[in-house]
Amino acid sequence: QNLFFGAGSSVARFYSEALDLWPADDEERPYLLLRHGKALHPRGGGTDVLTAAAEQLLDAGDREAAAEAETLLGEVLWLQGRQAEAFEHLEGAVALLADEPASRAKALTLADLARFRAIGDRAAEAVLVGSEALAMAEALGLDELRAHTLNTLGLARVMTGDRSGLDDLQRSIDISRGLVTYELSRGLNNLASTLVALGELDEAHQLYAESAAVAERLGWTAAILWLVAEQADAHYHRGQWDEALAVTEKILQEAASGERHLREIDAHVIGALIRLDRDDPDGALEHSAAGLEFARESPDPQTLFPALACRARVLAELGRREEADEVVRELLERWRSSPATLASTWLSYACPAIVALGRGEELAAVAKDALVTTKWLEAGLALAGGDFEKAARVYARIGSRPDEAHARLRAAETLAEAGRRKEAEQELETATAFFEEVGAARYVRMAGELLTSS
Repeated sequence: QNLFFGAGSSVARFYSEALDLWPADDEERPYLLLRHGKALHPRGGGTDVLTAAAEQLLDAGDREAAAEAETLLGEVLWLQGRQAEAFEHLEGAVALLADEPASRAKALTLADLARFRAIGDRAAEAVLVGSEALAMAEALGLDELRAHTLNTLGLARVMTGDRSGLDDLQRSIDISRGLVTYELSRGLNNLASTLVALGELDEAHQLYAESAAVAERLGWTAAILWLVAEQADAHYHRGQWDEALAVTEKILQEAASGERHLREIDAHVIGALIRLDRDDPDGALEHSAAGLEFARESPDPQTLFPALACRARVLAELGRREEADEVVRELLERWRSSPATLASTWLSYACPAIVALGRGEELAAVAKDALVTTKWLEAGLALAGGDFEKAARVYARIGSRPDEAHARLRAAETLAEAGRRKEAEQELETATAFFEEVGAARYVRMAGELLTSS
């Protein structure tokens, strides 16, 4: 597979041309299909090719090669938001080799199933399957698979409340640095995403940048698109909103001309939040609805929760309280049933709606079952409890300037109501400076109205 690094689309084209000339009944044709699928896989495509490869390899009696094709197919389908289909193929690959002795192919199928169970909020199951894959990889001396599995185990362990998972993620990165492998980009990405969820944005965004550089060097198009979306998120939290919108528009334009990709959801979410603050209610409604519609097709918490949170916030702030209340209710119920889902950026999107709708106590009750307390959760509970000044301080530590500014605006309201005008004006001054910097006309106006009324 390393032969394809940096080769762009030319390798895939050569395989396609070769298949056009290859005899349909030749015994090598299924293996050529698999190689073609491998060439398409880094760019998030090849579902038809990999499906044909899996079927023909199984007919030829090569269960290991068929399982590899099924695993790659599952990965591509998941990236396209087709979660149920993805798990059918990932679990099917494991079943194909269940009675076979330990091998690289068997370890790979287990490692990939563990990976997507972790992503799909089945962290405890991911730890069990991943531990089996790691033991097999270590026994066979497969360093790349060791890195792959440690990557998954680290993420899953953090989700279950075991922060030693961060050490597993770092071990995965350390192993990968000595190899030519996609795993280095994945390890850096997963450590970064875990740190984002815990509330360590600055370090996380540095890791994302390194991950993107590795993916570009290896020509891993699917990962590059994934990491481009993280750039939009970084720009949003840093207050670089024109840059954030430019990235989201690029993602949506590319998606419109090619395969669908889960990161479209992130583009819609960030786009909706910025448009809401910039007093574009129609744009906010359109993007929040589109993001949620796509997210419902692949109900992984990491994609569905941000979309639900964004939609609730847009509806609540535009006065559509009844609709917003339904979305908030769904979000909290889903989190109650998925306590391993880390309270990350999505909670900061949802909290203004949760507070406005008087559901702060319900948030606090659900949060008691969360397996990990993150800084986002600390800030969210402060908001829910009416301690807006504390929430602003926590958001400042996280490095989320928009959330800090919104919390300071709410703090100013409560301080003004308490007759503490000087402190209220200080909070307003800080919040207004940010809103003016990013062109958040809606909140510049609200801050001005508050100053006048107080």
